[in-house]
Amino acid sequence: FMQRRAVCLVSGIYPPEIGGPAKFTVVYNEWLRNLNYETSIITLTNSSDIYIVENSTPIKKISRNRNLLFRYLICALHISKEFRLGKTILANGMFIETLIANFISKGKYVAKVPGDIVWERARNSGFTSVSAQEFQNLKLPIKYRIFRKLFTFSLNRASSVIVPSKYLMDFCLGWGVKSSKIKLIHNAISIEKFPYNPDSKKYIDVLCVSRLTNLKGLPEVIEVCKKLELNLTIAGTGPEFENLRNLAQKLNTNVTFLGDVSQSDLPKLYSAAKLFVLNSQFESTSYSLLEARAVGVFTISNLGTGSEEVISHLVDGLLCGNSNHLTLEQAIKIANGEKSFRESAVKKAREETEKNYDLELTYKKILEIL
Repeated sequence: FMQRRAVCLVSGIYPPEIGGPAKFTVVYNEWLRNLNYETSIITLTNSSDIYIVENSTPIKKISRNRNLLFRYLICALHISKEFRLGKTILANGMFIETLIANFISKGKYVAKVPGDIVWERARNSGFTSVSAQEFQNLKLPIKYRIFRKLFTFSLNRASSVIVPSKYLMDFCLGWGVKSSKIKLIHNAISIEKFPYNPDSKKYIDVLCVSRLTNLKGLPEVIEVCKKLELNLTIAGTGPEFENLRNLAQKLNTNVTFLGDVSQSDLPKLYSAAKLFVLNSQFESTSYSLLEARAVGVFTISNLGTGSEEVISHLVDGLLCGNSNHLTLEQAIKIANGEKSFRESAVKKAREETEKNYDLELTYKKILEIL
């Protein structure tokens, strides 16, 4: 019998929420549909449970607003139905739910790991403020140790574990994920949808595009832009929206909050920016970083994250961190003051993005694993 050409995409977030897993789920689903694959999506929502169909794809959105264990069970039951229908599951989140579903109804699933979900939960709950790297060596309370064991078990039970950066691969190995299961496949973008446009009119001094969480380092960006008297545009929504807006008002910083920006409007937004800043404490391969570099925006990010694998420091962008003694403020000053370096860097960044982060090649690699 031929294997059924059917895939269920599982993600903890989905548009209108923004973030890497949401973006990947939408774009990869569209790519699979164009190859005549039967697809479905299971995700979470802040509103009530809802079942919809978008572009012929059935989507089940399950409410987060319920007891966590009960939610895990409900999600697992929905995922188990997909297993019973003979679909391969590609989990880009909801890993423990997928693990439970796999015990209920046997089937094959592949895990695509966007980050350390244990650290993210610990940060979001206020348990810790340390970096993802430092968190790996902490002695954790029992609930986080259990969560780590379940997360790792879910990855080891998957047939393959896709990671988008060497940085995250090292984390997975440290958690105890079997090296034989791990496949390194960087995230990628559609180059055609983000045309190179370095000569467009720049009316945005600094641009940030991300989900607004406390992991993204946006308060520092607001403070630095205030100090340097630069205007700042922030695209995205998330739990930190009100806190960031209040900080901008308190400091009287020139910040424009755009909220959600559609994928079709993003190229125009990038083209209007002089500098793109990704000040995250953790990144694997950021989609927004790749998009900005494709369009021709000078990019600044951090050492000790997956951005190191994207940006070549002092060649096609700048990386900040303690090890090279470069602060965000200093990086922005260098980028603004060195026009010839900035122009050379954006050209090289575009070339590197075309060469190494091609969507078609990347998606074919993922499909081979599925």
